[in-house]
Amino acid sequence: IPFFLHKQTGELHPRTVELMEEVAKRVEQQGIEAWFKLDAAELLGAEADQYDKIADTLDVWFDSGTTHWHVLRGSHDIGHATGP
Repeated sequence: IPFFLHKQTGELHPRTVELMEEVAKRVEQQGIEAWFKLDAAELLGAEADQYDKIADTLDVWFDSGTTHWHVLRGSHDIGHATGP
């Protein structure tokens, strides 16, 4: 998850959306490892020392499971053969 959190406040970088778009371009060109190899200073410049680069990942099974749960129990009023 390409986030930079401010070391003192824990807040996301104010340009998070722009930074995510730039990281997405790099991942498309260089593969998923582009984020992990990226030096924060390449995107943040002099601000880099004020932010922590987050290396968390969103597991595909978690994503799939939460989507499944939401569709069945959240936004759609449908049943499922394996549950209530």
